[in-house]
Amino acid sequence: MLSTSDLKTISLNCIPERGENITTHIFRPNQVIFYKGHFPYGIFILLKGEIKLEYSEKVSENVKECSILGINSFLNNTEYLYTVKTVSTCKVCFLSTNIYKDLLLKNHPIVTLIKS
Repeated sequence: MLSTSDLKTISLNCIPERGENITTHIFRPNQVIFYKGHFPYGIFILLKGEIKLEYSEKVSENVKECSILGINSFLNNTEYLYTVKTVSTCKVCFLSTNIYKDLLLKNHPIVTLIKS
């Protein structure tokens, strides 16, 4: 889980005007962010709100803000192990694979936070 100061760093860098092409999205309650079994095409960071990780019909876990979603699947290039569905209105920062690689080359602070 990220600290509050980490979250501030990410929030500041998720503003499109900064030129990093990192995008934020607002998801309404009960929307799916990604599905179990799909392959990742980027990293999602939950900035505000609450989501549910659905491992199966009977097994789920609620997660609140300051969380990186699907990072293990992304870094290992494996399919997602759970579906992510919003519980409340959520603000999510998205870094595509290409943007992540570009930020990695620049040693951007977001990459340092994600890897830690």
